[in-house]
Amino acid sequence: MIRKMCSSGRLVSRRYLVAGASMLLMSFATGHAFAADAIKVGAVLPLTGGFASTAQDEKLAIELAVEEINKAGGIASMGGAKIDLVFADDQSNPRLSGTETERLITQQQVKLLIGPTSSSEMSVASVVAERNQVPMLNPLAWGDSLYTRDLKYLFGLPGRGVEMGVFQFEALQYLVKQYGFKPGRIAVVSNSTPTAEGMAQPLVDMLKKAGFDDTILIAYDPQAPDLTPVVLRLKGEKIGTVMGFANEPDGVRFNRARMEQDYSPNIIAGVSGYAQPSIRKVLGPDGTAKYLGPGVFVLNLASYDMQTPGWKHALEAGKQKYGSDFQPSALPFASGYQAMLLMKAVLEKAGSLDAGKIKEAISTLTLKKGSPEQVVPFKSDLTWAPEGYSKGLTFALIQFQGPEAKEVTVFPPDIATAKPAVRAE
Repeated sequence: MIRKMCSSGRLVSRRYLVAGASMLLMSFATGHAFAADAIKVGAVLPLTGGFASTAQDEKLAIELAVEEINKAGGIASMGGAKIDLVFADDQSNPRLSGTETERLITQQQVKLLIGPTSSSEMSVASVVAERNQVPMLNPLAWGDSLYTRDLKYLFGLPGRGVEMGVFQFEALQYLVKQYGFKPGRIAVVSNSTPTAEGMAQPLVDMLKKAGFDDTILIAYDPQAPDLTPVVLRLKGEKIGTVMGFANEPDGVRFNRARMEQDYSPNIIAGVSGYAQPSIRKVLGPDGTAKYLGPGVFVLNLASYDMQTPGWKHALEAGKQKYGSDFQPSALPFASGYQAMLLMKAVLEKAGSLDAGKIKEAISTLTLKKGSPEQVVPFKSDLTWAPEGYSKGLTFALIQFQGPEAKEVTVFPPDIATAKPAVRAE
């Protein structure tokens, strides 16, 4: 009998060597080759605190998309590697965004990161990811300052925040020209963080350049527990239309103050501070009809009835997974699902977890408008700037119409499902 020496010094018969080789060949022939290592992805989300309702729907979308990716064979270019999700809660606190990101990297050994919801959280988390050289995907935060820090490991679904102001301006022009909307005096309202003011001031400049000379900017302290002083100033200034930006916690306080002060101007504003279900919960059915009814137009990153190729599938798949009565908020659910399709495309193109290859993949990636991978509104094919932000996204202008406050899309025309409801003179 022929024998060979194994690495441990024991003699191994040829019979066992042949048998082992045969088993290995059979495993490849039957498709049971050794599985590729799972790709451990950490997601830092504000699952509690002020941004919780947004993050909870985002989490459901991420889990759904990853389940589908894994069931479809994982990442083909990496040997069918499956994605293994690990979540962390930063409690809507930017300081904890940093510590939780660090913990996922150092203790959980994640190789990719999904960043938190707000720009303030993302600003901290992305620095930690950069220091540890772990690529981070930004699904929702639109702060321009995120992409001015020469970060090599940050890439995202959102574009530049100033584009939100451009969209509001275009929506205003559309409503004025096509539907006789009369804005009156305009105030752009936002909190006083650099991110928000960096979006608000360019909008003020656009409005004044277009002839709305009496436009004013009102910036408030994001830590203010009560925004009644803002509402009282708007009433005192005789503002006809409020434009601008509010996150969800700010929106809850602002809209509560509007209801308490019975203040119902025209509004063309965004995003989660007007769109999220928590706002309608604060107002109640009657308050929603009065304070979010005709004349109120909300810029959103997605809309529940939008006619994009991937949204119908994502919504139906969500109902199959979470129940037939599942009705998520479109903003975080669509963005979270779209972001994971982006992550899959990047990993397929890179074929590696090497940060340099991932950066190269994102810089040369194109997601086609009208393709099954399009979930949120595109104005053109989606590409990425060298800094890591997307180019080609647009938004949806929504309203809550009718006695049931049904969410409908009214602009842009190519994805609209209803006509805008403006107020009668």
